[in-house]
Amino acid sequence: MNKLLYILILVVSMSCQRQQDINKQDQISLFKTQKSLIQPEYYNTVKSILAKDGIISNDSTAVKVVEQILFNMYGEDNIVKQRPYSVVLKHDSIWSIQGKLLNGWDGGVFYIELNKNTGKVEKIFHDK
Repeated sequence: MNKLLYILILVVSMSCQRQQDINKQDQISLFKTQKSLIQPEYYNTVKSILAKDGIISNDSTAVKVVEQILFNMYGEDNIVKQRPYSVVLKHDSIWSIQGKLLNGWDGGVFYIELNKNTGKVEKIFHDK
């Protein structure tokens, strides 16, 4: 009977110790995560660093970005039919991209302006 009681006490104490170890590991993991995250106050003090030629530095990149936006809005089939696009860099900072209709087709085309430096969509519409 004493041996059984001794074994039971030993098992209970070992399981308590194991639970304490798990709790300590969780606390250490949480601490590491909190320390590795950038605190919100940090964002207010950091100035943006822009790429030398802008985030969207060439016409092919602009088209890839714009297509993803337009495919989601107007459908891929509708936008692909408007190729080849007219792509112009206005004022050295705004990509102006417009779809084209095939000769004899009725309907409208998309028009989108994308900021070369920030990637922001400045203007977007699809006429009829």
